[in-house]
Amino acid sequence: MGRGGFKGEYMRSMRDRRLRGVLRQLGMVTVAAVCAVPARAAGDTVDYPLRVGTNWTYHMHQEATPGAHFSGVLASLAHGNTLDATLNTRVAGTERIGEIIYSRVESTLNGRPYMTEWFRVTADGLYLGKTDDADAGGTVTVITPPQRVLTAALRRGETWSWQASDAPVAASMRVAGPAAIRVPAGLFQATLVETRMSMGAPPQSARVALDRWFVPGIGFVKFQTQTYVAEHRVSHGEITLEGFKPGK
Repeated sequence: MGRGGFKGEYMRSMRDRRLRGVLRQLGMVTVAAVCAVPARAAGDTVDYPLRVGTNWTYHMHQEATPGAHFSGVLASLAHGNTLDATLNTRVAGTERIGEIIYSRVESTLNGRPYMTEWFRVTADGLYLGKTDDADAGGTVTVITPPQRVLTAALRRGETWSWQASDAPVAASMRVAGPAAIRVPAGLFQATLVETRMSMGAPPQSARVALDRWFVPGIGFVKFQTQTYVAEHRVSHGEITLEGFKPGK
């Protein structure tokens, strides 16, 4: 995330690194949700690639607005206020968080460690339980309660929400309906899911508008994000699928 201008003032004001990790994960990455589910239980209706070793290759394009700039690995890969890089995401294994088994998903950016996320699937959807932000020095965030990323039905017009129990972070989601989408990997008939997130309190609050296009059996094929701090847009970009390889 950027540390200059409006965004820099906000990040310097946030003393809780867990909150920064949540914002970074929700607004800048959010690419691993499709590939992070363990074996499906009977009655599940969602169709995800589930095997360990499944791999997604994405192209990440991000732009920071004037007065804001990137930090960490993003800054090292960016050219001025523009970033173009290859994001690889793979299902690496399974682990327990408490008594619940989650799938561990690891992402690299141009080969550098970037983000690890833990997901699980239930009969009513896909849930995010934990993140480890390598780009922020290994900021580990346990998501409490686990955040539902997708519902199982994904009916057009369906809405749901999430509120962190231990931080001022909230999200609302809506299924916008079917949409044809073309990305480097091909032309797909997808389901568009809109997510709107907020973090902190005015006047230094942050918002993320995240749109995701989901294709059964493949996963998310495109993401678009816009990040605002104190009503000023500080970054925007998209992540598009270039290649997909299921695990064996």
